Amino acid sequence: MSAKCLGLREFLANAKKELDEYTGDTSTYDKRSFTPPKEPSEPAEPSLEEPGFFNKRRVQQANAEKMSKYEVAKKRFQQDMHHYEELLETYYAQCEDEEKKAKAYIEERDRKNELTRNKYRAKIQEIESIINSIEEKKHTPVNYLAEIRTVRDEIIEAEEMLDYFYQAKKKLYHTGIIYKKYRNIVALSTFSEYLDSGRCTSLTGSAGAYNIYESEIRSNMIISQLSEVLSSLDQIANNQRKLHDEITLINYSLYELNDKMDCALNELRYIGASVDSIDNQTVILNQQMAQLVLNSEAVKQNTQIAAYYSERTAYYSDMNAELTNALGFLVALK
Repeated sequence: MSAKCLGLREFLANAKKELDEYTGDTSTYDKRSFTPPKEPSEPAEPSLEEPGFFNKRRVQQANAEKMSKYEVAKKRFQQDMHHYEELLETYYAQCEDEEKKAKAYIEERDRKNELTRNKYRAKIQEIESIINSIEEKKHTPVNYLAEIRTVRDEIIEAEEMLDYFYQAKKKLYHTGIIYKKYRNIVALSTFSEYLDSGRCTSLTGSAGAYNIYESEIRSNMIISQLSEVLSSLDQIANNQRKLHDEITLINYSLYELNDKMDCALNELRYIGASVDSIDNQTVILNQQMAQLVLNSEAVKQNTQIAAYYSERTAYYSDMNAELTNALGFLVALK
């Protein structure tokens, strides 16, 4: 088995292990708890006294006062019960909303976990496909003799072409047209460009190719040595590697930014839910304030009624005292 295939199998084993050990996001939704409203207590029916001969009016007034207070309390109880039912409905709605949010959070969490598992599965499938392809090629018979002949023919063709160019260069230099200093591929290609573009019409002279070439070398517009060309190519390669590293770093930063944006989106969703809760609490608070206003009016009415009955009680107490004195006087006369 080839080293490449062994490395792929090791990588495949690691990928399968990561998939088996991957548990994913196991976090749960932090549900908010709400306090259920307190059910109001129904007022007890008052116990009335039996009036006697001497205290009949006073007892009747006391019984009437008790019944009046009971009716007011009963009315207030009915209002409280209505308000309680509204608060209870709001409470159930809030609890149901939290359950829906928790369910949606779990579904989204499970969906992301499954996407991650699918990425692992796709990676494993791709590696297995590459390994199978290598194994198939390994067992496929190869005509090595035909390959050797093809390579040998290509070598012969390259040697013939190299010899042709060498002889052509030798004939060109033998004529003495090109000065020895400029017998290199960089200078000759530059001269050809000058002549083809019309920048000059001869090699020599103040406006010739030699002079233009020397001027551009001094101004660093031309790299005259092949070693410098190779060095520049190495520098370009290094710059490309640096560019690749920077692009890789940018991609990683983009992945991190994407994760942060997901977190920010979840926070915004939570804030939105909090705003909805605040609105609900505001509605409840307004309802409670309205109830307080109603209770204040009821207290005011009860205070007035109590003042009235206190006044009447004092009056009938005085009358009762006079009657008692008169009764005592009659007994004494008897």
